Amino acid sequence: MFRIEDVRKIYSKKAQTIVALQIDDLQIDSGEYLAVVGRSGSGKSTLLSLLGGMLEPSEGKVWFEDQLLYELPLTERARIRREKIGFVFQTFNLVPYLTALENVQL
Repeated sequence: MFRIEDVRKIYSKKAQTIVALQIDDLQIDSGEYLAVVGRSGSGKSTLLSLLGGMLEPSEGKVWFEDQLLYELPLTERARIRREKIGFVFQTFNLVPYLTALENVQL
């Protein structure tokens, strides 16, 4: 279902380069369960954002169902997230002045 090959996510801050995530090879098959654990700042959220099609890697390739995820247009990645990937954010991302229904619709 997912395959990652030679992926790195790099951030630059001033004159410093920060490697937020580096994975040589990872495969997650359909029906397989995976726990992502680690200390704060170890790249857990970065990995999940990469798998969810929301954060493009600096290097490497991410496949979802044999498609290169980051070669797809943003609208197609959004469709895949909506229809095929369950994604729960760390924060609720609710708009406080909207009703529960309006937040879901948004």
